Amino acid sequence: MFKSPFLIFLGTAFLLRIFSFFPSVINHDESTYIVIADALLRGETYWVDVVDIKPLGIFLIYAALLKIGGGSIFLLRLFTAVWVAGTGYFLYRAAKTWQADENAARASGVMYIFMCSLFTFYGVSPNTELYYTLFNTLALWLILAFPQRIWGALGAGLCLGAGFMIKYTVAFDALAMGLMLIWLFWQANASFFRLFLQGILMIAAFLVVPLLV
Repeated sequence: MFKSPFLIFLGTAFLLRIFSFFPSVINHDESTYIVIADALLRGETYWVDVVDIKPLGIFLIYAALLKIGGGSIFLLRLFTAVWVAGTGYFLYRAAKTWQADENAARASGVMYIFMCSLFTFYGVSPNTELYYTLFNTLALWLILAFPQRIWGALGAGLCLGAGFMIKYTVAFDALAMGLMLIWLFWQANASFFRLFLQGILMIAAFLVVPLLV
């Protein structure tokens, strides 16, 4: 059972973040997400009745968690630990695809969980950075594992678009991954037309989520 990388990451995230499961308040960021998510569940409109500088995504996530967990703070923090474990897992998958070294790949996932769980007493609180990073690492794995597959570009674009709707700074991560895609094509001596097609598909998929919102 413990040979499963995801279970290792999940256990590590639970162990390191368990003290964050119980306090009713960690900081104002998380409290803001909860307050606005609760308002959305009561039928209020974002940027009309309630306002913040962040895009809608983080509030939709919290609204879904409040609905599922009945407003339980414990379950909100527990879900964040699962989310962090998932991020560590896809970072592991990306690193394994890049270097094909199992130990180094596992270390990258575990190190990520340590870095965002021990920065302060309760770890980095449930915040936009923890949530959009999962989409970034999933997109990175898709680009590295399937650089010349159409669905790889579409999947990476959709993931980055979803991350963008959590925090706008993901646009710069998308630019970096686009440059990585160019480099992978150059390394493989792939055709320029294929690269152009992959780039267009990735950009189009990236725009889908913001346009739908």
